Amino acid sequence: MLYEQIRHAYTIRKMYRMRHLLSQKKPPDMGTRLGYPKYSKQFYRIKSKLKEEGIIGSRGTFVESLPNMHVVTMPLRVDRHQIGVLGNRVPYVLFLALVADSPRRGAHLARECRFSAKAVRDALRRMEGVGIVRMSGGMAAAVEDSPAHAWLTRYLAAARSWMDVSDDTSVLFNTVPSYVGGPHARHLADYEPGTPMGSAEMKIFTYKPFLGLMESIVRESLHFGSRSRRVSVRLAGGDRPQRMGGIPYLKDAGGADG
Repeated sequence: MLYEQIRHAYTIRKMYRMRHLLSQKKPPDMGTRLGYPKYSKQFYRIKSKLKEEGIIGSRGTFVESLPNMHVVTMPLRVDRHQIGVLGNRVPYVLFLALVADSPRRGAHLARECRFSAKAVRDALRRMEGVGIVRMSGGMAAAVEDSPAHAWLTRYLAAARSWMDVSDDTSVLFNTVPSYVGGPHARHLADYEPGTPMGSAEMKIFTYKPFLGLMESIVRESLHFGSRSRRVSVRLAGGDRPQRMGGIPYLKDAGGADG
């Protein structure tokens, strides 16, 4: 998810700045260039995570996609303390929910995002402390003139544009908590190489705070608009989707037929 990239935003920016060195036939040791000890296990864990996130490719070179380039700009635009908070799952999901639809009551966010009440209280307190959320009588609202709000709004626009240009929907599911269901998910899960695979109905399941955001993305997207079969957005259940090719999917009855 995007919060993993936010957590390593400073490392990602450094990787971008040394991209010309990494593309050489014999590139220098990236870990030591980034300040880690030689053969550092911590660096290898970060490197593995950034490969998984699509920030660097299999050869260790920076992937210059539109969303990745936007992550590179984050340390220039957003306060270090705000980055430190948003690089965690609960604050990130809550902040995205509040950017999509503010104000919201903390208790409702806990129930709708499937977090404990304590986790939400703690996250909102941290976000208020770094100036990206305002609290008033149990209601939380994103601070619209904060650099973090502006950055995330622009990232959503970059993700939409990249998806339409590249037909890569993984950036959408990496940004907004959601998963794919319906016949399309069954085809993805059961596809055998060499067999024909036509277009199938797709159901996108997401959580209540993101329904409006996801509906607008699907409605305005050139990628989804070009599909010959219907794409619908529905409320997620208590399912546990699997990931395949960067996309979370659910092929059972709850996600495929419900």
